[in-house]
Amino acid sequence: DRVRVRLGRIPEDFETRRVIWSSAVKVWQQAPVFGVGHGRYRLAVEPFAGTQLAGARLNSAHSLPRMIVAESGVVGLLGFGVAVAAVVWAVGRGVRRAPELPWWLAAVLMPLAAGLVHFSLHHATVGLIFWTAAGYGLVRARP
Repeated sequence: DRVRVRLGRIPEDFETRRVIWSSAVKVWQQAPVFGVGHGRYRLAVEPFAGTQLAGARLNSAHSLPRMIVAESGVVGLLGFGVAVAAVVWAVGRGVRRAPELPWWLAAVLMPLAAGLVHFSLHHATVGLIFWTAAGYGLVRARP
């Protein structure tokens, strides 16, 4: 019964996310180069939330790229993108030397994939797994 109720709320959830995501873009537009600052998203989004999000938890943009760009601007998004791309490239190259590396690479990529619709690295355990997997993958990928 709970599953049926939850599945029935999916259209409403998607609409809420659409509004949250568009609000995050408006926050980013306030300070596109450097963002509004780490930890300032919640305060910056309030003027854009409107009545559709009244009572909603607005502590994140519910999207990793949107959250990064809102708080850190294009500079932060590029920096994060370069760091992740370097990890993926290095670990991908090291797969032949260390057969367990695909699992570590998956541990890096899964939170990023989930991050498209959720701010996955906001959760301490997910962030810890992500950065530990990235670091271990880099160490094991070294020649």
